[in-house]
Amino acid sequence: MLTRRSQNLLGWAGIISLFGLLASTAAAKNNLNCTVVDETGKPIARGEMVLTAAAGGKENKRRTNDRGEVEFKGLDDGTYRLRGDMDGYVVSPSAPMELSGNVTKPCSYTLMSAPYANRLLEEVLQLTQQKKLAEAEQKGQRVVEILPGESGSHYVLAVVYASGGKETEAVAAIQKAAELSPEKFKDRVKVVHMSAISVQADQLMAKNDFNGAIQKYEAMLKVDPAEPIAYYNMAVAYGRANKMNEAITAIDKAIALKPGDAEMQQMKVRLQDMFLKSLNQELKAP
Repeated sequence: MLTRRSQNLLGWAGIISLFGLLASTAAAKNNLNCTVVDETGKPIARGEMVLTAAAGGKENKRRTNDRGEVEFKGLDDGTYRLRGDMDGYVVSPSAPMELSGNVTKPCSYTLMSAPYANRLLEEVLQLTQQKKLAEAEQKGQRVVEILPGESGSHYVLAVVYASGGKETEAVAAIQKAAELSPEKFKDRVKVVHMSAISVQADQLMAKNDFNGAIQKYEAMLKVDPAEPIAYYNMAVAYGRANKMNEAITAIDKAIALKPGDAEMQQMKVRLQDMFLKSLNQELKAP
């Protein structure tokens, strides 16, 4: 029986000035009152917090009090993100916060310890390896909620989505990871995308929907036209669909991209043998 190969793929607002009819008035100012806690909900006392304005990148530093509270006063209208700058904790900016109209706005921010964050990410990956994808997805989404500015959390969630064949979600998550850390994950966008499509193809092959699987392999090749395993698996799908000419064409393309691969060479021999047998059967038919 022809067997396919596993895909080894597994990356604003500005300042608003208000002018009166006769004389200018002061720009509206805002206050932000935040409570900072760790992953257990315990207030983080005397921790240095950094509030960064999206417009211009100006930073405002304050320390929390004994109750984990920190107040930023006199803020211009705009978008801000809060992060903790403390040893032993993950440096992960909060979700963007919008301020406008001379308001005092509360916020809560969870600062996760590095050991706990690593443990969570490892748990998600272990669940993914165990094929417990629903649980892995739930935990992965929770990690992203807690660490929205940490690229690794988005990458791990992308892996979970891709492992379940959720192409759209996987691509969105890996693109976010690449946006946050281009040097780490830019090259993984294509890999994760193709992995998600490959899972979809595997699911169709398991249902003997060979034509559907072939369409998925074609979709993979649109993402990366030079991926030999996509051609290899396409050859297998064509062979199992008894479309031998197409199967041999596909395996030849795989070999051209990876000429030293012995398994691909062996698959071509098997496909040629199947092709000859099918020709003999046709010649023997009355």
